[in-house]
Formats: sequence, structure tokens, C-alpha cells
Amino acid sequence: MEGLGVAKDYKEAARLFRLAADQGSLDAQTGLGLIYEKGLGVVQNHIEAARWYRRAADQGYANAQVRLGILHEKGLGVTRDPALAIALYRQAAAGGNPEAHFRIGTCLIAGTQCGARDPVEGRRLIGIAAEQGYPTAQDWIAANPQ
Repeated sequence: MEGLGVAKDYKEAARLFRLAADQGSLDAQTGLGLIYEKGLGVVQNHIEAARWYRRAADQGYANAQVRLGILHEKGLGVTRDPALAIALYRQAAAGGNPEAHFRIGTCLIAGTQCGARDPVEGRRLIGIAAEQGYPTAQDWIAANPQ
């Protein structure tokens, strides 16, 4: 999809991702979801994005769980369901996904969507994401020193 060594061709990327996704590749299913979510080489379609993310998320693929969680958090192509979004983030965090750690952490600090406010646990989770190299978490830590 990045066009390394060749010109970017999102339509061709979408075609190739679909071939691999139909054969069960979790990376490709998630990639195809992202293509539909962002409208890269296809008409933007959050419903189709959610469908592809769900296929991979249901098989435990952490990146897809995060992407599907974001759609549920925002109500894009699916019913807005913050509780389900948090549940998906927790599944992805259990799989070691740094973005999931960050999203749960910020939720706990803000006290939104995930129940009781717990800034200590929230900061700990953001720290995990930062240690895993997640740039947004690293920026947050730098901007919010203890």
C-alpha cells in the first residue's frame, strides 16, 4: 500500500488485500478494513471497514480489535457503543497492542466510557504503550510529566 519502489496504486492495493483477505490473512483483512475506513482506492465505507475488522478481530487479531473499537467509539459504520469499544481495546491490550494500552489509559485518566476514573492505572498503561514505542503515548508522557 505504501508504493515502495513503485508508484502508489490504492486500487491495486485494495484488489491484492481482498485476495489475501479472502484467503484468511488477518493482516490483509485489517488492511482492507483500513482501506475502506480511509477511502483509499475505494469509496469510503465504514460499514465495509467494520465488516473486515470484525473478521480479523473475531480471530483475536489485536490491530483489528483496536480499529473496530475506534469505529464503535465514534459510531462510524456501526452503532456507537463505548462499552464495546473499551472491551475491544482490553482484548487488544491483552494481546500486547500499544495503541490499546494508550486508549484505555486515556479513558481511565479522563474517567469517560470505561467506568471509574483511575489516573494512576491510566498513566501506567500509557507508560506501557510508550515503552512499546507508541509515539502518541511517548508524546503524552513528555507533555504530562509526573
